[in-house]
Amino acid sequence: MITAVIVSYNPEAGKFVPLLEQLLNQLEKVIIVDNSPQDNEAALEQIVQASLPLERLSLCRIGDNLGIAAALNIGIDAALD
Repeated sequence: MITAVIVSYNPEAGKFVPLLEQLLNQLEKVIIVDNSPQDNEAALEQIVQASLPLERLSLCRIGDNLGIAAALNIGIDAALD
């Protein structure tokens, strides 16, 4: 399975949703690892709900900015499961 791991930090729905749509057209699965603070959950829900098909999209919320390396490792671990 070909999977993309995207690390986000306070993503803007208007810019992020078209990116996800393009990736989901080309890949079997997309994993979003969110490095944003917990107060950004409403924006992420809007992004996830706008990105169909949901069964090919996974969201890992970290709740804090752990850095790009830690976030990528979390995404890779999720892809391998």
